[in-house]
Amino acid sequence: MARASSRQRRRNVQAAIGAAVAAAKVAGPYGRYRKGPLSIEDQTGPVHRIAAPTREVLGPRLAAAFEHAHMLVVSIRAIRRQAICRRCSMPAGRPPASS
Repeated sequence: MARASSRQRRRNVQAAIGAAVAAAKVAGPYGRYRKGPLSIEDQTGPVHRIAAPTREVLGPRLAAAFEHAHMLVVSIRAIRRQAICRRCSMPAGRPPASS
C-alpha cells in the first residue's frame, strides 16, 4: 500500500512540475533598469506566482524555488534584495537563518 501511495505522490509531483513549467512560459527578459541609459530598454511583465493547487503539491520551498528561478531567468533586471526576500517570505534586511 505504501508503494502505491509513493507512486501516486511521485506522479502528482511530476504533474505539478509540468504545470509550473507550462505556466511560467513568457516572453522576456523584462523588468526595469535603474534610471540611466539602459532604462530605455525597460519592459513590463508579470510577476510569476505558482498557482495554489500546484503550490500545495510542490510544497512551499519548491514552489518558492520555481518562482525565484523564474525571476532570475526572465526578469533579471528587476532583481533586488526586497524581491528575493519576498520570495522566501523573509523581511528585507534580515539574512536567512543558518541550517
